[in-house]
Amino acid sequence: MKRVIGSLAALLLTTGIASAQDWNIEAFGGIALSNNLLWDDDPYDVDAGATYGLGFSKNDVFVPNLEIGFELSYTKNEYSCCVPNYISGLAGLVTARYNFINNGPFTAYGGIGLGAVQVSYYNDPGYLERDIVMGGQAALGARYAVSDRLGLFVEARYLSTFSQADVGGGGPALLAEFNATNIVFGVRSSF
Repeated sequence: MKRVIGSLAALLLTTGIASAQDWNIEAFGGIALSNNLLWDDDPYDVDAGATYGLGFSKNDVFVPNLEIGFELSYTKNEYSCCVPNYISGLAGLVTARYNFINNGPFTAYGGIGLGAVQVSYYNDPGYLERDIVMGGQAALGARYAVSDRLGLFVEARYLSTFSQADVGGGGPALLAEFNATNIVFGVRSSF
């Protein structure tokens, strides 16, 4: 019986290692560019902010050069008029990327993502309201393979919610627009 269990464990472990090939994990950070967003139907400027996140993906899903994955990112911008006063988005997205140029260690790709975005609005002193709305992302990037397992990338991305978030806090609806144009730099590990 111990031999059967040991053999099954070795088989599962070997299968797990073999099926783990072509997976990637990424960490990135960068700048959220300044923007103009609607808040309760009035336009307000926001200053450049920060964005960062983590993601994972699997290579060559369905067709060669197509990656499917999941990403969790956070973007925050401060309103120019009213410091401290910010809007942020915590996005969980299913992503798809297509590598359209593969030239030696260089890869260029485009991608999309769909999922949920938790929009948070903060206004001093201590007003913080959140709403979860559906959103999407479009991205264009380039990657350089430092080695077979390690790569560096730069990416331009646009994240937007499909509807405005209600940040009224249970009172009258106060709708806030959320979108961000981000430039990120990151590292990618493949296994």
